[in-house]
Amino acid sequence: MGDVEIINADSRQVYKYFSIVTAKPDGEWVKCKEYPEKQFVSGGVVHHLMDFLAPDKFYSAGQFYEDACGIIAELHKKNVVPVIVGGTGLYIRSLIAGLAEIPKVDTAVRARLYERLEHEGLDKLVEELSGIDPGVVLNSRVEIRNPRRVIRALEVYHGTGLTLTAWHKRTVAPKFNNIVFGIEWPREELYKRINTRVKRMWDNGALEEVKGVIKLGYDTKTPGFEGLGVNHIVQYLRNCIREDQVVSLWKRDTRRYAKRQLTWFKREPNIRWIKMSEQKSGVMVAVEEIINLIRGTEKV
Repeated sequence: MGDVEIINADSRQVYKYFSIVTAKPDGEWVKCKEYPEKQFVSGGVVHHLMDFLAPDKFYSAGQFYEDACGIIAELHKKNVVPVIVGGTGLYIRSLIAGLAEIPKVDTAVRARLYERLEHEGLDKLVEELSGIDPGVVLNSRVEIRNPRRVIRALEVYHGTGLTLTAWHKRTVAPKFNNIVFGIEWPREELYKRINTRVKRMWDNGALEEVKGVIKLGYDTKTPGFEGLGVNHIVQYLRNCIREDQVVSLWKRDTRRYAKRQLTWFKREPNIRWIKMSEQKSGVMVAVEEIINLIRGTEKV
């Protein structure tokens, strides 16, 4: 449909049914002459890896890497520039630096770890991981409070006999060029935009959207329900928090996540940071700069 197509690198926007709470771009699944199957199209641009996965399915950085590399290779054949958009740090890192080819681990190993999480708590598993693989704990400060990340590190060790750190040393970088941009807002303006965005999502029907997914029969403990906003609404539906707390906690936790996200990306080398102003003209200047650099690059 054009000389540019987008690959989604947001770990929440991969899931179906959650559109408002993940701030997906307005789009629809349509038949394109360039593809045998329907594609998610927004603003006339094809978006890959968007809105395709059931909420009860787990989608790893390794699977994203495999899927995205396949799409990039196909787009290059058609002289289409792939633009990867999203803020899931491990997804972006996989395409810049590659991922180790870790063998699949028996699902029983993961099941036992989740049982331990429920009975022993996250701190106990983090303590075990610190003894097994201190390197991954030190290098993953941003993610170490995420139970799924901790369990992933432990299941790799228990399932393969090697730590994640050991596997990462075997990483082979992808064989395509890239230009990486980061958009940086002044902190006060960023938090203001987050607060406005969360309030808009709530007003636009986030609560009803989450209720609708539950009515489809999906368990709220499945991966699709882990995202910010979704988990706050689930807490409210379980009577763990009051309705007047949902938006305030959602705003607070999103601001905290944005801070951790910025910390992650500031550690990444070779990112071209575009500093934004409070003026809309600043947004347009950034977009024009990105487009011009992309179109002047053969492969991304």
